[in-house]
Amino acid sequence: GSHMQESFKKQEKTPKTPKGPSSVEDIKAKMQASIEKGGSLPKVEAKFINYVKNCFRMTDQEAIQDLWQWRKSL
Repeated sequence: GSHMQESFKKQEKTPKTPKGPSSVEDIKAKMQASIEKGGSLPKVEAKFINYVKNCFRMTDQEAIQDLWQWRKSL
């Protein structure tokens, strides 16, 4: 039975962050942090959308547009 306990312990260590796509606010916060560290966000919409999809697993078109509008206002 020791085998079962091992895998149970491993599961407890997983962080409490919800799985799945980040929220728009979450992504904005992360992008803001990245900019403050001296990073830059894509200036072209298509590249920005790819960046959001790749980095944040965001697939919601409306949310992506929202992020793009926010990006332009920075």
